[in-house]
Amino acid sequence: MKCFKIVLPLLIVSLSSAQEPFAELSIKKSKYGGRVIENVFTVVNDEDKTFAIFTDDNKGFQSSLMNFEGGEITTFSSERPPKRYDEIIGYNVEGNDVTLFLKNRKNNKFGSIHFDFDYQTAREELYDFKLKDEIYLKGYNHGSLFYLITLTKKSNNLNFYVYQGQNQIQKTTVEVFDEKFKSKSGKILNLHEVLSQQPNSDFIRTSSFLNLIQIDDSAPNSIENVSAKAKIYPKENGFVLSIENRSFTHLFKFLLPELTYTTSTYGKPEINSEFSNSNSFVFENNIYLINAAAEEMKFSVLDVETKEIIKETHLKKDEEIPFKNTPIIQEGGGLNKYREMEKSTKLLRRLAKEDIGIAVNKIDEDHIITIGSKKMISTGGAPMMMPGFGAIPMGAVGGLTVAFNPTFFAYNSYTRTKSTRIKCLFDKDFNHLEGIVPDNTFDRIKKAADAIRSKKAETIFKLEDSFIWGYFNKTSKVYSFYRF
Repeated sequence: MKCFKIVLPLLIVSLSSAQEPFAELSIKKSKYGGRVIENVFTVVNDEDKTFAIFTDDNKGFQSSLMNFEGGEITTFSSERPPKRYDEIIGYNVEGNDVTLFLKNRKNNKFGSIHFDFDYQTAREELYDFKLKDEIYLKGYNHGSLFYLITLTKKSNNLNFYVYQGQNQIQKTTVEVFDEKFKSKSGKILNLHEVLSQQPNSDFIRTSSFLNLIQIDDSAPNSIENVSAKAKIYPKENGFVLSIENRSFTHLFKFLLPELTYTTSTYGKPEINSEFSNSNSFVFENNIYLINAAAEEMKFSVLDVETKEIIKETHLKKDEEIPFKNTPIIQEGGGLNKYREMEKSTKLLRRLAKEDIGIAVNKIDEDHIITIGSKKMISTGGAPMMMPGFGAIPMGAVGGLTVAFNPTFFAYNSYTRTKSTRIKCLFDKDFNHLEGIVPDNTFDRIKKAADAIRSKKAETIFKLEDSFIWGYFNKTSKVYSFYRF
């Protein structure tokens, strides 16, 4: 049964008039010789209700500690990380001490910079461990702990290097296995093989090959983000690791800091096609599964615990799409940055041959479900990511990439999306709603950002139940934060 609902546009508040900044910070010229603010990133301490702001001018850092009311506690300057590092992969917070963890491009050197805001000092620490027969996957933060995650080659072993403070690293190895890790011929595969399978196999290598994409499910997510075949969803008591193949989604629910896990497998919706493309998205207590071929598509909503089907929707190529609330939008690529397509067949063809994804976000009790695909660029070797997916969303600056903020990653990917997609609006019981899809938080932030000309080094992060967006005003030399 189709429902009808009048959706009123959300009020957009002009930053230049009605909305006052949540916080402002004066940015001074670095004593180390930097001239222009290239990047700003933040580390939040929920326990002490403070957040640290690091501004990078490509020569030095200005490091500021602020409280949740937007008041400045202390500020000092330091040199930026040595050139041997090119990526900040995580952090640790203890009171007014913040440790940033770094790695080099080859993933064989690791270290950290320790910032003491009480004594206004910064010092480097080098770690002497080497990754022998291991592949770096991701840095991950949970509570006050930082985990460096690696995969042992040709095995099922995930390794967690846990920072214990005082330059102490503890390694724990967890064997991750699912009996349905099988090839088309029925051969049992190990985790390394699962994550590195070639195209057209049952396990698919895509742009996210041997890389875990962290999802902020409280934020809107782009198709580029959710089309990854291996994803991490942070949870209050740990995280969920999802791994895709054509027929199943494998979920591994890790408890932290215990580093124990349980596993569940969910079958993709069945369609009448020998060749299909599939993916999933975990949101709240449900898992959203999609399977598509050139002839038809199905997506299902299942309860994660009971595996009960809550909703299933079926579309065939000769049908209109009854559940879409937007045109079929193709954005990015070539000279045509935006165009609309009319026929369902065009959407299905793209879903079948490109990296497919499904994303879910909520406004009040209503669900906004985005279905689409992104195209990989092949260079004759491993697949490459479309522009706007990777270093740019993470914040590449002068050779230094900030990669630990999934909200910032989601916002940049969402606002620079290059995908083919539709948006669909459903109520809390998954009945389709007619009407315009309301703007989400990222839509509102982007509209506000587009109205400001003299801005640079934008950032966005979560602070309690709000999104905080900020930018550097090149004229006033002030960094302003706004709450959404």
